[in-house]
Amino acid sequence: KTGFGFGSAMSRLRNMRLITLAGIVVIVGMASVYIRRTMLIENTAVRASGAASTHQKPNLVFVLADDLGYNDLSCTWTSGGAAARIETPYLDNLITEQSVMLTNHYAMPMCTPSRAALMSGHHPIHTGLHHFVLLASQASGLPLEMETTPQRLKAAGYKTAAVGKWHLGFARYAYLPTERGFDTFYGYVTGCQDYWTHDNDEWLEGQRQMPRVKTPGVVGHDYYRGRTPLSRGEVDGTHGSELIEREVATVIGAHARATAAARGSMETTGSTPYTPLFLYVASQAPHVGYTGAPDWAYVQVDAMPSASAFSEGRREVAALVVCLERLVRTTVTSIEEGGLTDDTVLIFVSDNGPEGASGASAYPYRGKKRTVWEGGTRSIAFIHAPPRLMPAGGRSYDGLLHISDWPATLVGLAGGSEYPSAEAKRAKGETAAAISGIDVWDAVSKALPSPRTDLLYNYDQVIGCGALRRGRYKLVQNGNCGTPPQLFGVWDTDEGAPAAHEADGEGFQLYDLETDPFERAPVVDPGNPVAAELRAAYEAYSATAVEALSWTTPGDTAASPALHEGRWVPWLEGEYREAEVIELPLKAALALLVKVAAGWLKLRAPEARSGLAAVHRCMPQVHAAGS
Repeated sequence: KTGFGFGSAMSRLRNMRLITLAGIVVIVGMASVYIRRTMLIENTAVRASGAASTHQKPNLVFVLADDLGYNDLSCTWTSGGAAARIETPYLDNLITEQSVMLTNHYAMPMCTPSRAALMSGHHPIHTGLHHFVLLASQASGLPLEMETTPQRLKAAGYKTAAVGKWHLGFARYAYLPTERGFDTFYGYVTGCQDYWTHDNDEWLEGQRQMPRVKTPGVVGHDYYRGRTPLSRGEVDGTHGSELIEREVATVIGAHARATAAARGSMETTGSTPYTPLFLYVASQAPHVGYTGAPDWAYVQVDAMPSASAFSEGRREVAALVVCLERLVRTTVTSIEEGGLTDDTVLIFVSDNGPEGASGASAYPYRGKKRTVWEGGTRSIAFIHAPPRLMPAGGRSYDGLLHISDWPATLVGLAGGSEYPSAEAKRAKGETAAAISGIDVWDAVSKALPSPRTDLLYNYDQVIGCGALRRGRYKLVQNGNCGTPPQLFGVWDTDEGAPAAHEADGEGFQLYDLETDPFERAPVVDPGNPVAAELRAAYEAYSATAVEALSWTTPGDTAASPALHEGRWVPWLEGEYREAEVIELPLKAALALLVKVAAGWLKLRAPEARSGLAAVHRCMPQVHAAGS
């Protein structure tokens, strides 16, 4: 029995070993299957993340409106003023349902300063472009030593395109968009132009800009592709907003096709991700005063419920706002149809408040374009972005933002390093660095407090005006900035006559924007410590301002379109200077000859003098050169 029992035990042990071995084999087999499946999943995830990595740098589309008033969209319109409501249903839905509206966003009081901030990330008092605007014959622009937003985005791997208005200098090629970081440019380089003929009669004949001087009959054509002026036959007769709209659709369409091809190549060959796009769309609309809108826009305006209440000026503004709305619709539609929605951030901003006495409106805010009142600087702005980058739209963000914050924000989204660099920000001192651009994306996307504590509306040492906001308080120095109060310092209605807004002896007023957002009544408490605190900060910031280039740069008669086949061109470049070297002395000599002959003929017969008058009529350009 003992033997049997031992044998049985040995047999059971062997069986157990076999079972254990079999179990190990099964476990190892199962483990290997699991490992292979896990590796397959991980490899798939790696490929997926490789595809997803193409989304890490989004396309960036920045739309800048020209002179859009805060009361000129139906979603921001306020009843009670004189300006009837303009219906903008597409923009209303895009802003209020699909985007994040930025309700405390500010731009500069005029367009050149705002564009300088947007292209550099510096406050315009540190670029020299903070007073008024650049005029066409001023040989200046955004300082060439400054790194620009598109240059930094190109360094981050972006292709870059600009469409529309430039207005940051063109006297030399070096000032043009294609030399400042944009791969392509289609648009105009001066500050304004006729919507249909694309002519600009802006002229400054060897004088500083105040007062602004135009020379009758001196008109220049202004439309470019790259750095080449286009002929009249290529653009004339097509409305400026339609030219910009058409080019935007072309640029986005081409990028969508290139993106699709790159993605297809990645799936088959594992090639590198596609190149993202930075597209800057500088709309001409709704800048008024230049021969109106297309017929289709007026048809839409005349069908609006408030059409019968529109003044002539308000109707013109409404038609141009409709053009702007269609430009935005075309931009968004092109993004959607190109399959780029999940990869594109669209930012919309207005460059300043509306033109005074034009039919445009900033009601209920005080002031218009050119002033540092809220109506001249508070800018309609919103962000439309995919949920992976920005929580679903339909909300607002009330943190303090400035147009100079966008360069740092765009470069941050592109994965670039700090921009402007810490060194560049501190070039004018630590005080100056405090008003340079800040990356605000995290604050807006996560609904955090804004990192911006101080907002310098402007400091203009030429006029002696400016404003500074800190928290709820705003200090204003001569808020009308030299413009007529009846046009720019009051509201659309008879409320609040200018006499109710007397400044103190030095032109300073303090406002509490929390209790008085429309600046109707300054804080008069002489013991308020905030006024002294803001005054000290304002003076510290003011001390860092550089000279105002649009004041110190004289007009150059060599820029005259009459010398360049009726075009505004980079007149300081050699190919254009050669024509001037021959043409100007010749015209001066002819003009002198005419004057000498006139003096001689004073002693001669009246019929001879009438003959000289005929010479003058036949040689108007010579006469102008001589005068």
